[in-house]
Amino acid sequence: MRERRCYDEDMPLGRLKRAKDDLPSPDQLRAALGPTLLKAGLRKLSGWRYQARGRSIAKEYRTASFEAAVKLIGRIARLADKADHHPDLHLTRYRRLRVVLTTHSAKGVTQLDLALAAKIDHLLK
Repeated sequence: MRERRCYDEDMPLGRLKRAKDDLPSPDQLRAALGPTLLKAGLRKLSGWRYQARGRSIAKEYRTASFEAAVKLIGRIARLADKADHHPDLHLTRYRRLRVVLTTHSAKGVTQLDLALAAKIDHLLK
């Protein structure tokens, strides 16, 4: 039987989990997603777009003021520190915050990126 790697695009998410505790292993979380899993993950996120050139996902947030944008950066920083996974944050035009997520070691988007994107979106609800 041929062993399938966790980034195979046709492998369902459930097959990525360890039977023992139902949690993905660290290696599985940090493996680049294939196109099918990436598209499925992005469908669950509002406003996040894949950027092929940077092998990343990104979203722009518009805040009410410069101060609100800076506060949002602080909130995202706390989430990122807890996850030990840090996005690129770009504050432009004084109140626009662009968030870019990628896993450099995997050279692409991983489950960690999708999970952090969901948590960032949840901050604004």
